Amino acid sequence: MWSETVCPSCGSFNLEPGTLGPDDRLYFRSEHTRFLRLGAADIDVTATLCLDCGRLALTAETSEVKALAHAIAQFARRGLTPN
Repeated sequence: MWSETVCPSCGSFNLEPGTLGPDDRLYFRSEHTRFLRLGAADIDVTATLCLDCGRLALTAETSEVKALAHAIAQFARRGLTPN
């Protein structure tokens, strides 16, 4: 796992945090949360670039996805569909 303090490829500490995309917003959307509306399932993604070897790592906040997956599982156990 990328620690964001040392590059796993070359061991460098010369890292630069940032974002990707023309509007500086890259997000992850779980296949299991497509039913949600208004972008509620969009998980922000940040990037870290090693300035020595060029490795680019993407990191997402997983707590929101885990909470959504838990809610979906509760719906499924009750025989409901979250539409």
